Amino acid sequence: MKNSRLLLGGGAALLAAFWLGHRVLSPGNDDRVIAGDILAAVNAPPDPATHGNAFVMNACLRAPIDHPMFHDEMPDTMPGDQSWVLVKPTGDFGMMTQAVYFGSVHRDKAPGTPFLAGLLEGGAIHRVPVEWLRFIRGTERAGIADQLSGMAGDILLGTPPDGFTFLTEKVEMGAGRTPAIITGPSPEEPRPQTPPGIRAISGICWRLKAERVLEISDVLHESSGSRTVVAAIMRRPRNLPSWLTDPRVAGAGYVGQVLTTDVQLYQFHDYGAGWKLDPMLYTSNLADLSMHPVGP
Repeated sequence: MKNSRLLLGGGAALLAAFWLGHRVLSPGNDDRVIAGDILAAVNAPPDPATHGNAFVMNACLRAPIDHPMFHDEMPDTMPGDQSWVLVKPTGDFGMMTQAVYFGSVHRDKAPGTPFLAGLLEGGAIHRVPVEWLRFIRGTERAGIADQLSGMAGDILLGTPPDGFTFLTEKVEMGAGRTPAIITGPSPEEPRPQTPPGIRAISGICWRLKAERVLEISDVLHESSGSRTVVAAIMRRPRNLPSWLTDPRVAGAGYVGQVLTTDVQLYQFHDYGAGWKLDPMLYTSNLADLSMHPVGP
């Protein structure tokens, strides 16, 4: 029997714990596992050395390889072309800027994807006005002079709000990967560079909080002297801004789900110093456990 038993076949037990609110412990459970200790273990800040519970207590939307999150509307330099399209540095976008790059858009135009439109309208990202310069090198033989023209556009940047982490990747110069900044002395010698503090968005993660222990197993005593217990825990996002549940964001087709509430099984071990969260979700057969509801 798989984990679906908890949410489907075992739904009656969960509902009883949720609505009746009484505490039930299995007979003979001398250890009296305290739900508060388990919640504290799950919600504890992650250990910087091991990341602790940071992975299991995060939910994410991630971009697959063929479906990037950032989107560029402004033109870019094409490989082999005798021209370039680069950005003039400004006070809000230069070599010292540190932010996450979500794309570019023409001035006074909406972003090119509903996903970015939802983030922009929700305040998760913002526009930075810049000017693109296009330089086309002339040919002396044909009598064509060098040409320089400008285009107004906006760069979409963001920084993760409280409770969120942005997954990023290196911004590569080339077709479809803007913006590179002009750092040279002239159009003939632009010396394009990408600001080292700019990285492209590849995922959005948010911190979850364990709110309740709905079901718990009997304590299993290992031959080594340690103890193990499995708990079904209800989780919610610590911070739930409206843009995260916007269908244009939550339903954009990226890897992952946006859930306002979910239930997961966690395994805990006590090696003599209190209950510690196992970094992996419990995925074994529930038929091997004796689960019972736990009241608030």
